[in-house]
Amino acid sequence: PTANLDAVTEAAVYDALFDAFPESCIVSSVHRMNLLTRFDEIVLMRSGEVVARGTLATLQRESPEFQQLLAAYDQAVE
Repeated sequence: PTANLDAVTEAAVYDALFDAFPESCIVSSVHRMNLLTRFDEIVLMRSGEVVARGTLATLQRESPEFQQLLAAYDQAVE
């Protein structure tokens, strides 16, 4: 929902969202990997199938699919 916003405005939107709903389960599709630090659990999907699920630290450490996604993202933003 925030893909067309600049990074500062996008962060403000997520701040407001989490402040407004502190006890809620928030599901979001993100395009900027820096937003993943805001979430307790990440679900990586490909072609409608779950390929990895866990915390950011767990996925960074244990999921080859997630590691590839992060590497591609890092190259794209350089």
